[in-house]
Amino acid sequence: MKKLLIAALIGALLLSGCSSKEESAPTEAIEQAEDGNADIEAMRAEIESLKSQLDEQDSAEDNVSENVGNDQETVGESSGTAENDEVYDADDKTESVEDICERYKVYIADHSLDFANAKFALIQLTDDDTPDLLYTTSRGFQGVLTFDGKKTKPIESVLPSPFLECIVSYPDNTELVLYYSEKGNRFAVYKHEYKPESTNKSAADDELNVFYEINERGQINESAKVDKDQIIDAGEVAVTLFHVDNIVNATREDYDEAVESYYTGLDKSIDLFNDSYASVDDALAAYKSGK
Repeated sequence: MKKLLIAALIGALLLSGCSSKEESAPTEAIEQAEDGNADIEAMRAEIESLKSQLDEQDSAEDNVSENVGNDQETVGESSGTAENDEVYDADDKTESVEDICERYKVYIADHSLDFANAKFALIQLTDDDTPDLLYTTSRGFQGVLTFDGKKTKPIESVLPSPFLECIVSYPDNTELVLYYSEKGNRFAVYKHEYKPESTNKSAADDELNVFYEINERGQINESAKVDKDQIIDAGEVAVTLFHVDNIVNATREDYDEAVESYYTGLDKSIDLFNDSYASVDDALAAYKSGK
């Protein structure tokens, strides 16, 4: 609107100037032609200058209006969000491993009682590109923290106590290993517990293999449990999801065959006692070094 008004005024001035010159004598018109042309050119230049200033002013006003609108949207999105429940848009920022570990550390600090005396390992346990934080204690495998692009949370189990079968009685005489496949949703915990009076592994010692899968809802399902004593002592394993109960006298070979079939495709492992670390930072350093 400002542009049209100024242009109209300047145009009126030009027409007025031209009209007065036409009423002058022919001789004066000829003598003043060059001066009139110069005036017109000067006025044209002034018009262009005014238009340029108006364009700059309009552009600046548009930018101010746009920024105010963006600020209002940001305030609206963040209002009503609790400090520790902030929602992050994974599309707005690519999280580095360091960023994710900082989130894990904040979660651990906020739930310190759940992580008393825990040791940690950073692994790729699910199909996304986010490393997960496994934690264990002297009692055995406890759980996994994950970051889903919005918040940190534990991978929950559909069972009340999913890892009770991995509890160990004699941590100084126990192997506790987690087998898994990167970019997969399956893993297995293997426990071999020596007899208290012995440090040598033998066929008579307790062994347990518990196989898990992470379902489409991000929950842990126990997919199979293999207890060597059940097979050798009872000969029937009705409680497991694989079956050797059609074998009248199940043997150690039956146990090993069943275990091997469930480990197929799990090509990585972590010794939960020796390859886990006292802090998230130590676990991150090991992860980055390829351990």
